[in-house]
Amino acid sequence: MKTKLIAAIVGLAAFASSASVTISDVIVRQQWPWNGKVNIDYVLSDPEEGEHDITVVMSNGLHVVTNEYGSLSGDIFGVKPGARRIVWDPSHNGATYSEKVMPNFSVTLSTPDDNSRKFMILDLSGAYAADAPIPVSFASAPPEGGWNTDEYKTTKMVLRRIPAGSFMMGSPTTEPDRDANLETLHRVNLTKDFYVALFLCSQKQYRQIYGRIPYETDGGGASHAGYSVASNDTKIVSFASYSELRGMVDTSASSFPHCVAPSFFKTLDARAHASLPSELSAYEFDMLSSSEWEYACRAGTSSAFYNGGDSNNVAGVIAFGANGWFGGIGKSGLFAPNNFGLYDMVGTVGHLVADRMPGSGAYWGEGELTDPLLWNPPAPKFIRRGGGWWWPLKAFRSAYCESAGGGISDANQFHSSVRVALVYRGE
Repeated sequence: MKTKLIAAIVGLAAFASSASVTISDVIVRQQWPWNGKVNIDYVLSDPEEGEHDITVVMSNGLHVVTNEYGSLSGDIFGVKPGARRIVWDPSHNGATYSEKVMPNFSVTLSTPDDNSRKFMILDLSGAYAADAPIPVSFASAPPEGGWNTDEYKTTKMVLRRIPAGSFMMGSPTTEPDRDANLETLHRVNLTKDFYVALFLCSQKQYRQIYGRIPYETDGGGASHAGYSVASNDTKIVSFASYSELRGMVDTSASSFPHCVAPSFFKTLDARAHASLPSELSAYEFDMLSSSEWEYACRAGTSSAFYNGGDSNNVAGVIAFGANGWFGGIGKSGLFAPNNFGLYDMVGTVGHLVADRMPGSGAYWGEGELTDPLLWNPPAPKFIRRGGGWWWPLKAFRSAYCESAGGGISDANQFHSSVRVALVYRGE
């Protein structure tokens, strides 16, 4: 059925981090031959050649038209100056406007008021000392040559600001290989921006923050449960346990607990927090929550895999056994990133997240949730996202999650890595 959408061609200029950043020449028109989709063409100008996230607001007169998560594609995140296009599919995710006439349809495009802090850079180049401050700086765009170099996987760490928003977490009942208990489809509203590292944490970065990598005793690598990892600056950290990362938190606490010392994230927060600007003073370095992880992984997509394809479309995108990764854990950033520019969100090594899973029953309910943190004392199960290089393809779906481990000492988390994040966890 064709969508009878009469689109008024209206474009409003946008404002961003300075008056010189503009969005102009906005043209809205239906694709022809009609297929229900709408092209939103625009020109982004920025003399500083920065990268920008685009906010899309659609309306029909005074009525705001909902653009369901996943209904927009194209030039939305990390957009460079030039002529660009966004495509809106109004039939996507149930946002159907079939046979509906919208004579006063218009689109407003804008960029964040301040793009100067899109990227956060932690300077880890100094000699390690447990109480040495970690300098923090910001950038609006990648340096010449990009972020995917050994410098940003060893002596520096770069995090990307993820804009707040809403999305459908979990998977539809029609998605192959879904778990009905762990992937209940529900809307999640994330009300705060947050920062996520572009790459999984390397051994060098971990040592520069915490002095040693997990299970290391002599600086020459680590061994645990029959697995060994040779010392290598750019190699991804593995063997990361919940208690190593967040500390021996009180599992009987009635509300989600903050990180405690000694732990990797408590140390990082103590060393870097003083360098943060005042508007981030209520934030802390921590693991992502499960909902934050899935939002960052999907990066605007609602398909089973974050590259927008199916299981036949993951070659060169996901690090897993059949993709040339049999035999071990290497360097982050060898495969294509998602739309946010985040590498290795799935495959490679799994991610522990901050939430804890109930001992039985459904993981999430079906209702709408805002900034959820799952904490159900005594919360006996950990949650791991993203699969790993040795896992089957179903584990690389954005909705996939699994329970991991048991007690807080969690000595068996040897197939989990570290994704540094700066998140709002309340006062």
